[in-house]
Formats: sequence, C-alpha cells, structure tokens
Amino acid sequence: MEAPALSLARLGRTKVRHRCSFRSAVASRKQRDLRGQDAPVQLDMYLTAVHEAGHAVICYAVGLGCGEIALTAHILSKGAYGGTDGESGSGMKAGNRTGDAFHRGEFNQLLLGNAVLAMAGMAAERKAMIGLGVPPHVAAGASGDRALWNDVAKIYVRQDRRRTKFAFAARVWRIVQDAVDDPRIWQAVLHIARRLFEGLSATTFRKRKAKIRHALPGRAAVATMLRHGVRAGMLQPDLTG
Repeated sequence: MEAPALSLARLGRTKVRHRCSFRSAVASRKQRDLRGQDAPVQLDMYLTAVHEAGHAVICYAVGLGCGEIALTAHILSKGAYGGTDGESGSGMKAGNRTGDAFHRGEFNQLLLGNAVLAMAGMAAERKAMIGLGVPPHVAAGASGDRALWNDVAKIYVRQDRRRTKFAFAARVWRIVQDAVDDPRIWQAVLHIARRLFEGLSATTFRKRKAKIRHALPGRAAVATMLRHGVRAGMLQPDLTG
C-alpha cells in the first residue's frame, strides 16, 4: 500500500511545521471539499491519518480492541487551514479494564500495552515521514498521548524506585518501533490511513469556517487489519531485553 497522491515530487522540498502552528490558504469560494490542496495541507492531513491509524492498529494488536477512528479538519475564518485533529479509541470492555488497572495502581501487562499504545501514533507518523522523504520533526505527540504515557510511567516507577522514566521511555519506544516495522502492522496502518485521508479530503462543507469530520467505524478498521494479518493480542510487549 503506497501513500496517496500527495504531489510527492514537491513534498521532499516542503518545509513542514508542526501541525499545531501551521496555517495555509485553503479552498476557494467555489471549492467545497479539501481535495486538490497544496502539498503542506495534504501532508498535514495525511500524517494525522497515519498517526491515528498507528494508534488503532497497535491498540488492536496489543489486545485492547479498536473503536471508531476519526479526523477533524479545521477551516478558520477567511478560509485558512487550521490543522487536523484525530481521535481513536479502544473497545469498551478494554477501556473499562484499563480504568480498573489504573485505579489499582499495579503495573501489569495491560498498563504496558497502554504505554505502547500512547507512543504508537508518534512512531507511525515518524516512519511515514521518512518514507515520504520528509525530514521527521521531533514529534511530541498529542496531549492525550503524553498524559496516558506519563500516568503509566508513574505507576511503573512507583513499583520499584530503582526504575526511571527515562529507561521506561527508551524501552517502550523500542517496542513501538519494532512493532511498526512489522510488515503486517505497517500495511494495515497505511491502508487505514489512506481511507481516512481520502474520506476527509472528499467530505464536502458549506461554510467558510467549519469543522470537517470523517470517521471510520472500528469494525471496518478491524476488517482491514485482519486482511493484512494483524490479530488481536498478537503483540505481547515486555520490558526485558
């Protein structure tokens, strides 16, 4: 699965700023969707799609299920592009089990899976940028990603004072990078990301200032993962080695 047509000849020369601060002129008055935008806008939307697809596929692979995946593009006043946000979640039962684990404060495989999940979007986005020939920025991740990872790290360190957050971060990052290098996982990420990107691009809107949302049901995402050989619980991360 290749990346969608993103004017690839231009992307390598494009200076890409972090999506939180990037602004670019968007649709003309006659254009009512986001297709045909300039390379930086398309790239920002696509990398957000990859980020959320990375979360979703790793979430399913560590056995936490897969809920709806969605992208929301923000069109500001005067038609300026205000960036794209993403959201993805685990299955309802997995979310309840995670809440119970946090409440008990005991570090276990479930919490480790959540730490891996928190970093998955950043790892997928970085790999996609390298594949597109775009210099990868230092992705800090969304605030929700950082908060989830930090909560798990606190519990991990609390169990043994000889442990450090730095060592925990290094090991979890290695686990996530190995995971996205798995061809089954990576092809599933690219396929889902493409569906999200193309769906968002084609979503029509009427107002010059709008929030444009496109969602992929969890069931459809799981079907794509299964076609690429990704199975629930196939990824069992551990902190040894």
